[in-house]
Amino acid sequence: MQIIEARDQKSYTDFILTRGASLLQSWEWGEFQRRLNRRVWRVFLTSNTGNPLLAAQVVRMPLPRGRSYFYCPRGPVVAPSAHGQKIWRLFLDKLEDFILVEKPIFLRVDPPETEFTGKFKLEEMGFRKLSWEIQPKNTLLLDLHMAEEQLLHQMKPKTRYNIHLSTRKGVVVEELPDAKKMRVFWELMRETTERDGFSPHPYLYYVNLLESLGPRGMAELFIASYHRRPLAAAIVTYFGSCATYLHGASSDNIRGAMAPHLIQWAAIRAAKQHGMHWYDLGGIAPEGARSHPWSGITRFKKGFGGREVAYVGAYDLLYDAWWYRLYRLGRWANRIRGKKSA
Repeated sequence: MQIIEARDQKSYTDFILTRGASLLQSWEWGEFQRRLNRRVWRVFLTSNTGNPLLAAQVVRMPLPRGRSYFYCPRGPVVAPSAHGQKIWRLFLDKLEDFILVEKPIFLRVDPPETEFTGKFKLEEMGFRKLSWEIQPKNTLLLDLHMAEEQLLHQMKPKTRYNIHLSTRKGVVVEELPDAKKMRVFWELMRETTERDGFSPHPYLYYVNLLESLGPRGMAELFIASYHRRPLAAAIVTYFGSCATYLHGASSDNIRGAMAPHLIQWAAIRAAKQHGMHWYDLGGIAPEGARSHPWSGITRFKKGFGGREVAYVGAYDLLYDAWWYRLYRLGRWANRIRGKKSA
């Protein structure tokens, strides 16, 4: 077996699509990362006959003092017949030829496997399981094979009522394939982060996201307004058969207009029109975690129905233990100061 750089977009995309890969492993997501001045590697692990067994998109994430770590979000993507520790060990051994010249502190993976199907133990290969989330560990997946009437029927009565109420009140939702109104989203995001106590990405992150994926039909910006006053916004992505509610923001003004409910319903309908089979409502709190910071948004999302999906979570493989301790210390200090860190 050998590891080779994936240079052909079609063959790479074909492989990951047939395995239900996440947008975060898509070729286009890698190009978006490059717009953020991050280096990106795409590799195949192939059999002796040249057939791909595994694909991975790995992003170099910069850290202070010129150091970095490498991140494989919702990856690697492994062929069903190739699952197991042997394939992972081969992948890790051969990946080092690509990345160790960059002297990363560690490799971070966030596998696409769920807790139900993840049968191997990454700890046995030297990984450390993170105590915090990078990508949401728990998400809510809505089946779009149902007709719109069925989708509404399986929602909680209060959610369905609020959607109809928002429509009657005259809330209007725009569906935009570009970043021309990103300032509207940004102002709502700033209000949301100040209210809920978390740090957003920089403004240009969201602009680059829409400019990278929008022209390819892979992302849209939704804005819900009441009498021309923006009250809620969402960025939704499309990849394979799944639409994902990636980023959202809302105002505390005129809460009775129920704009967040209508914008979700508009995004769900748009996902069906795009031919998607699933709508991922994004991160939720684990079952029974009432004190979780996401408990409020979880109640809101669960009103739309769907089934919960739990992933195995993120793991780090250390290359430099001393620098890793400094990285963890710096991350802890940033949390104390209220700054966002990976």
